Amino acid sequence: MPHIVHAAPRHLVAVEFHTDIAHIGEHLGRAYTAVAEYLERSGRPPSGAAIAYFRNFTEGGFDCAAGFEVDAPLDGEGDVVPVDLPGGGAATDTHHGPYDTLEHTYEALATWAAHEGHELDLTTAWEEYPCPPDTPAEELRTVVYVPVRE
Repeated sequence: MPHIVHAAPRHLVAVEFHTDIAHIGEHLGRAYTAVAEYLERSGRPPSGAAIAYFRNFTEGGFDCAAGFEVDAPLDGEGDVVPVDLPGGGAATDTHHGPYDTLEHTYEALATWAAHEGHELDLTTAWEEYPCPPDTPAEELRTVVYVPVRE
């Protein structure tokens, strides 16, 4: 069920890239692998689920930072960089099922927000992926967040 939360700001280590919907999967896989390897070398485990932070949407695609939450900022190395996920009010809902149907959750979230009188800030969004990579598609859960204008 959609609802509004106050999201705390968080520190990520991530790989940043520009992509489009057709190619997001290949970029995410490489990014999460690179960040996981960096965290293992640094001896610092992630403090939360995998996250994809989307911004700067255009007709040609969007910018993404894909990585993991950490309890304190890390310097990163190579393509792995520190990224701050901003806090504030956000509309959220949990998507159940394959990633290629996520658009339905975004549409439902936008409809719900409009009905409830919330204005979404559609310039940015983020997703949390609490399920392990080998989870069957029909059992996946993705938590979607879209900031609200205050």
